[in-house]
Amino acid sequence: PTYFLQPRQLFPVWPQWRPELAIALFSTTMVLLFLPKMLSVVLIWFKGSKAYGGPLRLLASLVLETLFSVLLAPVRMLFHTVFVVSAFLGWEVVW
Repeated sequence: PTYFLQPRQLFPVWPQWRPELAIALFSTTMVLLFLPKMLSVVLIWFKGSKAYGGPLRLLASLVLETLFSVLLAPVRMLFHTVFVVSAFLGWEVVW
């Protein structure tokens, strides 16, 4: 990208920040991540949640599963990065 359009230009022309696109991307990602979980909990609530410990335990398990997923996601990303880099370098990838 070209930030200085004229010679001896004092201030650069920065790319425009479009927050509406960032919000749309974030919202779409959150919907894709959490909509299946929410729909499954709603389905279980309507079909009967006693087999899963009742509605409160079902909700608690949803929250705990989401918390563990958030905590383990960086670890999984690190391992995936190691596997991809190993494959690119021609090293043996052991799963």
